[in-house]
Amino acid sequence: MSILNELRNEKAWNNFFQYKIDHSLLTPGEEKYFRNYIEHKKYLPIANEIIDGTYHFSPPTKYLINKIDKSKKRVVYQYNEHETMILKLLSFLLYKYDNKFAPNCYSFRQNYGVKQAIFNITTTREIKYLACYKVDIENYFNSIPIPLLLSKLENFISDDPSLFQFMKQLLIDKKVFFQGQIIEEEKGIMAGVPISAFLSNVFFNDIDHFYAEKNILYARYADDIILFCESEKLYDYVVTLENQILKLNLNLNQDKREIIAPNNKWTFLGFSYDNGVVDISDVTKKKIKQKIKRFSKKIRRWMIAKNASPERALKTINRKFNKKFYFMENGKDLTWSRWFFPVINTTNGLREIDKYMQECLRYVVTGKHNKKNYGNIKYSYLKQCNYRPLVSEYYKDKKEIRQ
Repeated sequence: MSILNELRNEKAWNNFFQYKIDHSLLTPGEEKYFRNYIEHKKYLPIANEIIDGTYHFSPPTKYLINKIDKSKKRVVYQYNEHETMILKLLSFLLYKYDNKFAPNCYSFRQNYGVKQAIFNITTTREIKYLACYKVDIENYFNSIPIPLLLSKLENFISDDPSLFQFMKQLLIDKKVFFQGQIIEEEKGIMAGVPISAFLSNVFFNDIDHFYAEKNILYARYADDIILFCESEKLYDYVVTLENQILKLNLNLNQDKREIIAPNNKWTFLGFSYDNGVVDISDVTKKKIKQKIKRFSKKIRRWMIAKNASPERALKTINRKFNKKFYFMENGKDLTWSRWFFPVINTTNGLREIDKYMQECLRYVVTGKHNKKNYGNIKYSYLKQCNYRPLVSEYYKDKKEIRQ
């Protein structure tokens, strides 16, 4: 029986819902929405048509999202509400194939991710004696060539021809809704669409297995790859890996390509490793500081324009960053407490960000960056306005885990 039949199975929906709750992947609003969606079986009309082979997905909407460098845009796609819900359940059901992925693939796996990646690398006995190579694939999700993917996918899910045909029809349709009109474009596996994570792993699976079978210290998370080996062997592996990537008709991001000598600091997935110390990388700290700085200036301008109280302004900025650091928003992006806290073994990076955050909070009130702020704007006042320092939250999290 095809996995598609599960799309109209109430038990499958309830299992998916419970998984989301157990892993704290839903906001209170989303939890209410999911419960209502399942109780009223809103999935049935589309699910029945998909199983009958009569349903045709509408063109996804294309969105351009600003990156830190505003000259660059991130492209994401989104189907309508009901189609997205169907694809979310399907992405959960696709965990059925999770054991077919290589053990060095850490992206979008069930109960297997960045924590295991960093742990497996850093606990390798000879790690400080190994040279390191890092590479990033440019626009990975949206540049995957569909004909090549389909040949890999058909083999990967060979036990479910109906599932393959469904996914094929979804992928070969070039229609996209963008800026009020329907256009056609090569859109790859569509970053932002729930099943794109699974497809990204299928596409790279042969390469992942190649390094696993050779017992090479290698890790991949989506488009980020890191490899370690003896210095004298590194050149050969660099050439091999880059040729493998180019044969998939993908492009390397030359700005993020790095070769690092043994016993030197390296970074991966927002973490840095330096002689046993796992911390937040300099790039990650720089990015979050830029976000804090920009938003604090925005809130300062808003406070003056609206004649709002400093307390209201501070609660607004704290609400935004408390969500980013501690609360899952829209069930999509992982918070810092879920991504960084379980992995780092020092609070140096968190302490640096805390200090910067406090400086910016005081700036919101006074409009200045100076030492007088520390005397005029007490730390207790920042806490009163819902400021939650990363360092104390990190230790609180560790304490809860021990208990």
